[in-house]
Amino acid sequence: HLSAVAGTTFLCDAFLNIEESLERRSNIIPTCIRAIKTWAKFESEKYVGKSVIGGANHMLSSYCYTIMSIAIFTQFNPKSVLDFMQMFFSYYSDFDWSRKVLTIQGAVPHGMLQQRAQPPNPGGQEADEP
Repeated sequence: HLSAVAGTTFLCDAFLNIEESLERRSNIIPTCIRAIKTWAKFESEKYVGKSVIGGANHMLSSYCYTIMSIAIFTQFNPKSVLDFMQMFFSYYSDFDWSRKVLTIQGAVPHGMLQQRAQPPNPGGQEADEP
């Protein structure tokens, strides 16, 4: 019976560690999003001469930074805010914006996005051009 108790204890401990890890990760995501938005609003001015957040100012919107941040978490596994920031700047400094579109799942070639946007054609008939 001792081995059954030890096995149950081990399983409970493993489950709690997994749950704790997921909880920690779910808490780090909003913190990282706030950190990158804060950088964009206050710190970016030191590097590019003005704040790089704000759609009204022809800069990236707050929503855009959120999507960019979620894409980092989808593709990579940052362990800390510092780790996230390094991944964020590294990934987007080399991102080919002329050929790719960003989604929360990651980069998608431009043509693929256009194919997804096409509505299905019922009956397989060609649509008339206006």
